[in-house]
Amino acid sequence: MGTFLRSLVWCFVVLLLYFEEDRSGSEAYSWATCEDEDQFECSSGECIFKDWLCDGDEDCDDGSDEKADICAKEVQCSNLTRFSCGDRCIPIAWRCDRQEDCRDGRDEKSCDYNLACSEDEIACNTSTLRCIRKSWACDGEADCPNGYDERNCSVNCTAEKYSCDLGATCISKAFQCNGNRDCRDGSDELGCLTNATTTVCPVGQVHCEESRECIPTSYLCDEDRDCSDGSDESPRVCAQRLCANDEWQCLGSNQCIKITKVCDGAYDCQDESDERQHLSSSASCTRNECTNRSRCGEMNCRQTPAGVHCYCNPGYKQDGEKKRCVDVDECEDTVCAQFCKNTPGSFKCACYHGYQLVNHLYCKPVDSVEPTILVSQINKIMNSTVDGGQQNVLYGNLKRAVALDYHYQKKLVFFTDVHEKKIYRTTYGSKEVKPIVSVGLYMPDGIAVDWIGENIYFTESRGGRIDVVNLEGRYRHVLADNLGSPRGLAVDPSQRYLFYTDWGSKQPMIGRCSMDGLGCKVLINVNITWPNAITLDYVNQKVYWADASHDLIFVVDYSGDNRRVVAGGPGQDPIPHPFAITLYRSFLYVTDWRDQEVYKVDILNLGKVTKIIRNMRQPMDIQMYHPARQNYSQNFCKDYGCSHLGLLSSVATGGCTCACEIGTTLVGKTCKRLDEFVIVARKTQIRGYVFKNGTKRDAVVPVLGLRNAVAVDYDVAEQMLYFSDPNRLYRVRFDGADMQMLINESLGEVDGLAVDWEARNLYWTDGRYKTISVATLGGKYRRTLISDDFGRPRAIVVHPKIGMLFWSDWGNEPKIEKCQMDGKNRQNIIHGDDMGWPNGLTIDYSTSKLYWIDAQHDHMMKANFDGKGKSKVLDNLAHPFGLDVYNGFAYWSDWHDMAIYRAQLNETSSENKERLLSNVGGLMEIRTYRSGLVSNGSNPCSKARCTQLCLLKPSNEHTCSCKEGFSVDTDGRSCVEAKSTPSPTKPTCPPNSFQCNNSNCVHSIWLCDGDDDCLDNSDEINNEC
Repeated sequence: MGTFLRSLVWCFVVLLLYFEEDRSGSEAYSWATCEDEDQFECSSGECIFKDWLCDGDEDCDDGSDEKADICAKEVQCSNLTRFSCGDRCIPIAWRCDRQEDCRDGRDEKSCDYNLACSEDEIACNTSTLRCIRKSWACDGEADCPNGYDERNCSVNCTAEKYSCDLGATCISKAFQCNGNRDCRDGSDELGCLTNATTTVCPVGQVHCEESRECIPTSYLCDEDRDCSDGSDESPRVCAQRLCANDEWQCLGSNQCIKITKVCDGAYDCQDESDERQHLSSSASCTRNECTNRSRCGEMNCRQTPAGVHCYCNPGYKQDGEKKRCVDVDECEDTVCAQFCKNTPGSFKCACYHGYQLVNHLYCKPVDSVEPTILVSQINKIMNSTVDGGQQNVLYGNLKRAVALDYHYQKKLVFFTDVHEKKIYRTTYGSKEVKPIVSVGLYMPDGIAVDWIGENIYFTESRGGRIDVVNLEGRYRHVLADNLGSPRGLAVDPSQRYLFYTDWGSKQPMIGRCSMDGLGCKVLINVNITWPNAITLDYVNQKVYWADASHDLIFVVDYSGDNRRVVAGGPGQDPIPHPFAITLYRSFLYVTDWRDQEVYKVDILNLGKVTKIIRNMRQPMDIQMYHPARQNYSQNFCKDYGCSHLGLLSSVATGGCTCACEIGTTLVGKTCKRLDEFVIVARKTQIRGYVFKNGTKRDAVVPVLGLRNAVAVDYDVAEQMLYFSDPNRLYRVRFDGADMQMLINESLGEVDGLAVDWEARNLYWTDGRYKTISVATLGGKYRRTLISDDFGRPRAIVVHPKIGMLFWSDWGNEPKIEKCQMDGKNRQNIIHGDDMGWPNGLTIDYSTSKLYWIDAQHDHMMKANFDGKGKSKVLDNLAHPFGLDVYNGFAYWSDWHDMAIYRAQLNETSSENKERLLSNVGGLMEIRTYRSGLVSNGSNPCSKARCTQLCLLKPSNEHTCSCKEGFSVDTDGRSCVEAKSTPSPTKPTCPPNSFQCNNSNCVHSIWLCDGDDDCLDNSDEINNEC
């Protein structure tokens, strides 16, 4: 009855998996029916994998899979595409590929490989020819299966090197006695003096007691002296060691032997206690106490010199009461590459459609495509065969290539270059490489290609973001923001999930989101430090990642459950310093920074490590180029109707979400240009945000990598941002294109900027040089308007319609002043005891009011343009800095709260303020973008024909002006060189400062320190250097 129920459940599981995969539309992992070639139909009607035919186990209830008439038959295969193993067919490409795929190895017999090792290779002297590089011989690593490459080795190390005992390996003497086994045999740590304070063993290893060398924990109490002092086998260390259930501990030692070897007439214990009577017991091998079945219940019983020993057969374990044996479910651990079926005392493996079982555990794609390793290496991208035997440079002369991925069906390769700050695309095999994202990037560390939805995801680690574009690099959309330092990325389009690693200053973690950025979830955030690499097992839905701090590789389910170590742990080969990983079949391929290598990790064989590629120059990302890594399922975004981006979604109805590029907003499924948003200088960044319903998203492509951005403004007509950093003026388009340095000479500290959108000029304050200046928006013509009687000019705003300019001054006599936009008719309009540090300044054009923030008194004030009608708007602010007013709301940045706030202007209490952005440091000036601030072409300067500068004045008038050193000619429009006008005096620098050639001032201790602090290098080419 139990067998019938198990079979019924088994059939139900098969049908359930089939219908589940059919429902999801996934072709890659669909379960084959009995009519398909992957399965066999039992006489009783069950479906089993053909791999289980004639394997000695009856998997059909009626045993028809093991009947002699079936097993005696030679399976007939198509001679053109398949090869017969007798009991099954394998792809013809697997014949004579130096890997035994048939159970009896017939696919590798009678092979004429017709291959000799090349001049730079040696043969391994094995039955099937295998060649390895000559440089791998005598290096302390057994690369041949029989260790032939490490025999008869000798080498003379130089005086500064240490010679390892195994192989002909020389290491630096600095590595000797450092607590790490730098020689493969650990000989560099033998005979070392104790120095417990200076050595720390890696995770999974322990110190020897006196010699202080590190050995794997699994080497303890294994009857081999791995420590030079023998402490790993000392009685004190081994006192708590327990033998396995089917083992017996020798009576005079901690040695364990198989229980079946006890009382068998041959001595197996070193103290011979397994064959003699125990001195303190009346039991002996001659007694037979196992006849009393109550001693062991249903378990096996063995007579020993110490009495009876109850035990279970392999594949079973004792129950809680130790009276009977219960089956061990080996499938709870990763023992099979794909599908695992638990059987009484054992287990069986099988493979999903498209794969075939190899060596009882592994699954191999049935196609004939040879897999290829792709590796980025700083200045090049190379490909290699999976054994490292053949390597080629695909793309060279790169600056600093890091992240790498591909689209197999379209034969496209994508990679990032963090030096060029670009994302590139090329066709596999082609030498033509072109940038597809070349603006608004600073540190693109990770990349992942969605080969179904046809989008590219990438991380911007300095900006704490994950962005997405289409395959052409268009329609850039910010998917996730305010992360720490995201690096690794991986997507599973069939499940519509995105996974990422984050190891910034915030809590390091492994995260998962829907591929549209929704439904994000933290999978792992404990016992994790530097999660560098990430890759996915699409078939088994598992996430693998490498932690470069612990030098371990972990795995977890897509749900975040069942975390465990798969490589580098106790009893496993060490993983020196993993950077990137990829998966193919049941092997992880890893780039390593310490040894500058690529190695393969066998997941099903205790994380066994095999070196593949050596002597690399800082290997970075790695991918396995093969169609099995990019199987296809339903594209829910196809024909969905999105005008810009269609993002696969695991949470949205319909499986797809439309998304818009930065600077646009979604209306239905169409993207339209934004009419209003908030722009803020964040010291190291310039950002634009849309705040809506408690959420935020980017309105401009972030400007990253700045040093001290304070002032910012914008121009609607050309969609440009203008900003200072730190003593230069820049502009850039909202989409990140056309970054230009406008002015870089004779600038001190630019604290305020204002764009005149009518006359097309830029005004700014300089707090160090105590000036107010103006220039055309392109920076070509520049002039100082006011240069006297300043304390510390800071914020500045313009009103082109009335031709007036306003600024705040928070020197010894803080005040707010105004003048005409040509610098004439200067007036002090607001001052007094309630004026402290007037920081933010703005104009409400709709009500003709001037608003400002006082950071000393922590309040917001307003007044008329003549300074009259002064009143308090909001009080009890924390520490406000920037301010803008628009559409009935005040927006301000706050240094103390590290936040951006908004409040209605008719509110009188700051308690009713709305927090728009939180936990963001370095907040400076703030501006609200409004699309209406654009000239209609009707202003005094539009027809003035000034040759250099046209400056607006009240009463709809203007003044033509000229750059420094020039004056207006007699025609009132043209500019001529001012012969009698002396060159502007260079501002002097404060004490303990050095004046650069460009008039900048830097601290004198920065002189001749190797850094270009002046930004013209004059501090490094001075005579004092």
